[in-house]
Amino acid sequence: KTVYVALLDQGGNLHNPPVTQSRSFNYQSSGGGYQTPGGGYQTPGSGYQTPGGGYQTPDSGYQTPGGGYQSPGSGYQTPGGGYQTPGSGYQTPGGNTSQPTTPVVLKPIVETLSFSLIQKQITLYGNSSQSATQDSFIKVGFLLSSLSTLDPLDPSTKKIASVLQVNGKFSSNYSLPEGKTFYAKAFAENDAGAMYGRTLKISLPAETDPGRMNSEEKAVYLLEKDANQINEGWIQNNWFGTFKDFGNGWIYHADHGWIYLSADSNNGLWAWFPHRGWVWTQENLYPFLYQINIGDWLYCFISEDGKVFYYSYQSKAFEERK
Repeated sequence: KTVYVALLDQGGNLHNPPVTQSRSFNYQSSGGGYQTPGGGYQTPGSGYQTPGGGYQTPDSGYQTPGGGYQSPGSGYQTPGGGYQTPGSGYQTPGGNTSQPTTPVVLKPIVETLSFSLIQKQITLYGNSSQSATQDSFIKVGFLLSSLSTLDPLDPSTKKIASVLQVNGKFSSNYSLPEGKTFYAKAFAENDAGAMYGRTLKISLPAETDPGRMNSEEKAVYLLEKDANQINEGWIQNNWFGTFKDFGNGWIYHADHGWIYLSADSNNGLWAWFPHRGWVWTQENLYPFLYQINIGDWLYCFISEDGKVFYYSYQSKAFEERK
């Protein structure tokens, strides 16, 4: 610091002639704590220091070596433009942020493509994919049932496993059981759950050669070849009456209700009644029915009010249809 001193008279006026002098010196104040060594300053009370243009404060904890700053209280540090905070756990070496990630497993994508059918040997085709970054194990295959619901928890639903190829395709072969109509759809499942494709309806072509038909197909064939189509699937046979075919050998008869049909080798007709068991008849005998479990004949007739009765030759009694 430079101090200029001038001599004044008793009246407070500049002495005439003027008497002046200047002095330069450094100073330190123990009460205020300021010191200026080489142009910087330091105050022990407040704690500021600027070596090379930076500053540090022990009370607030900031320091800027080379333009960065550090705060022990809040934990931020910026080496080279990034920052780090132990409290919140973020660190950005080179200015980028990073944090641990948890792999997300998504449900697979699956499609039911098509099917091919040779006699009763069916081949089903499907396609499936999942994210290329996922390591989750994937199972694929098809659900097959005679019911359109294709409920995987239903015991009647067949689950056919397949192998997923590298191109996402898969297929399965299966020999269809007896019946005319089936339903199928592809499935794919992994750790996230199962997904399903669209449902295909598979209708087996009707067998036209009686010599290659099974007993259930032949029974319906014998009735249909001598019958007229009425409406909504109902068929009126000339000697057996009116019925509706539901496949797998089951029909609903207008007089007898639900019965299961099977043909013998001599064009005779076996029919299973829920409340009677197996009975046998043929065109030149009906409405006589031979009931196996009693070893005797029944005669079926309809009363004027539309009720169905069976006359049992064993018991010599009329029995109303249940």
